[in-house]
Amino acid sequence: MITKGDWIVTKAGDTGHYAVQVEHDQFICELDPLPEAEDNAALIAAAPKLLAAAKELVYGRNYGMGSRALQLRFELLEDAIKEAKNK
Repeated sequence: MITKGDWIVTKAGDTGHYAVQVEHDQFICELDPLPEAEDNAALIAAAPKLLAAAKELVYGRNYGMGSRALQLRFELLEDAIKEAKNK
């Protein structure tokens, strides 16, 4: 089971630590202060959306959805990838 809610990235002051959490301060994880910590946190925070978009795309393929329905699923996946790339 995946933790419900929007996963967000927070920064712990000036220490370089980042955290991924959901509402009510429920922590998913905390990242050490590495140069890539912010990008790693963004990727982790986007994981539920990436998974959901991938499932939708597979569902669309498996059930023979039309090109417009598949295009919408690709757009969901592209949006999740942008979020994961912290852009």
